[in-house]
Formats: sequence, C-alpha cells, structure tokens
Amino acid sequence: MSKINPDVGAYSSQEYVDSFDPALYLREYYSMEEIGNADTAIATEAGRWLGQMGREFTNGIDVGCGPVLEYPFVFAPYVKKYDLADYLPANLQNIELWLSEHVDAHDWNPLFRGILRTQGLDPDECLISRSEKLRKAINQLRRIDLFEEHPLVQPQQYDLVTSFFCTECVGCNKSDWKKLKTRLIDLVAPGGSFFFGLMRGCTRYQILGKWFPAYPVQPEELQELLAEREIDAELTVHSCPEFSESGFGEIIIARGTKA
Repeated sequence: MSKINPDVGAYSSQEYVDSFDPALYLREYYSMEEIGNADTAIATEAGRWLGQMGREFTNGIDVGCGPVLEYPFVFAPYVKKYDLADYLPANLQNIELWLSEHVDAHDWNPLFRGILRTQGLDPDECLISRSEKLRKAINQLRRIDLFEEHPLVQPQQYDLVTSFFCTECVGCNKSDWKKLKTRLIDLVAPGGSFFFGLMRGCTRYQILGKWFPAYPVQPEELQELLAEREIDAELTVHSCPEFSESGFGEIIIARGTKA
C-alpha cells in the first residue's frame, strides 16, 4: 500500500475504505471496561445535556457510526427510533451481528459497563435494561455518503442528529469539511437537536498502526459555520492525552438546537 504523502505519512481515505477491518478495530479499541478522557467527556456532557432538555426524541440518526455502538448506547434511552448510518457496509453488518445476538458479534458488555459507571450508574443493575433499550431503539441501519447532495438518497431530517469523529476524517480540506458538515447539519429537522464530537486540530490520526489524513478543525470555524446556519450552539474543548500519540490531544463537543 503506497503512502500518498511521504511528509505526513498518511494513507488516503480510499485506502482506509479498502483495508478497514471492523472486527479487528473493535477488538483493539473497544474490548476493555476502562474508558479514556474523550469518551468520559462525551458520556458526561451528553448525560448532562440530555438531562437538562428532559425530552424524548421522536427519531434520531448517528452519522458515521462505523461498527461502534458506544455512543448510541449513551443516547438510546432518549430516542424512540434511532437510525445508525455509515458509508461502509461491513461496519453496518458488524452492528447487525450484535442486534441478532450472533455468536460472532463483538462483546460490548465491558465497555457498556464502563459507560454506565462513568454516568454514575450501577452496571450490575442497569446493563441489561440499557442494552435492551438500545436494541429496541435501533430502527434502521442505513448507508450514507455525505459527498452526495442527498446523503441518504431520499431527503430526510431527524429530531436528533449525533456524529462523532466523522466529517473531519472524510473531508480532509476546509472546503470539503465545510460542505460535509453543512450536509450533516441539514439532517437536523427544524426544532431538532444535534450533538457532535470532533478531533481538534488534527492533521492525521492513527488507527491500527496506519496514519490517515484529517482536517484540523478548530472551535472557531465550527462556531462560524453554525452561525451561518443561524444556529446557537454550545462548544466545549476537552483534553484527551490518551490519543496524543495517535494525532490529537483534544476534542471539541458541540451541541445545540435548530430554531
């Protein structure tokens, strides 16, 4: 596999698509109960935000979910019907294994226990019920391509849109990132809400020993983009030194509601 940028040492996004192994990725990064600063911040901030709003969302979508159920696990109790969307069919197939309780499904219980503990809940009391809430909430597994004018083929908007470490990994220059982020925001229905997590200032990130390009988004330009759409949002920056050797040391969390 040839590197596209010897100076940066990053493989292309297409090479990521061609070589990504969801099962190996999950075994490497999502098999332990202990969670890092980034995921602690997301679980904590999401719990606070959801609690303050005190509402159940009619429908939601998690964009760029990959094969990962960690973040939907956080939001599922608040979403009646939750679609999970990704570009790679293999990622969605991996989620389907868990939904069908297939013998080859990834064991999410250790990490789910870590999330519950972070949220101040007793995993022994809550793991089964929260997992069932997630199974019940997941509505459709959908393919999405944010480079398309209509990313979901048929235009659709949602009461809640969540997305984590997606657009800055796919749109690796400012023009593409802005276009993709705008299409992501356009999935939010009027009166609907969103919750995003992004790597801050990351030019490349490492997965399974390989480096891939990213757009180094800063909070100010995300705030500017949201302001252009006349959306008020709360942005916070959180340190995550556990990823410092993987290309970034801070994440941005953005949440808000469309008028």
